[in-house]
Amino acid sequence: MKKYLALIPAAAIILLAACGGNDNNKPLPPEAADQAPSEGKALFSANCAICHSMKQDKTGPALEGVMMRWHDDTTKIKSFIRNSQAFIATGDPYATDLYNRWSQAGMNAFPNLSDHELDAIVDYIRKGD
Repeated sequence: MKKYLALIPAAAIILLAACGGNDNNKPLPPEAADQAPSEGKALFSANCAICHSMKQDKTGPALEGVMMRWHDDTTKIKSFIRNSQAFIATGDPYATDLYNRWSQAGMNAFPNLSDHELDAIVDYIRKGD
């Protein structure tokens, strides 16, 4: 019995090494990422879904095809999401046209969203629901 008890620490070390230890910064393998809840979907639901859906206009426009309308320029899209009024003030033609087509109704600003969170939202929108 004592022989087996001595093996427990060694077995724990081997198990931790085989599982990657406690390294939470490792990316998930693709199959695990597909099973994990979508951060982008959660962020979209919490911040965007009250005004936007993918298929139909709500308070704001439907987002299906939005990447094509912005010519897949994620920098502009993220700037618009973070603070649409500041981005419109740059004179961007598409943003200005969008603002005018929606009766100059301003979108809420989201200065609290990190670049990572904006990337997750844009990736979610790009893939659709």
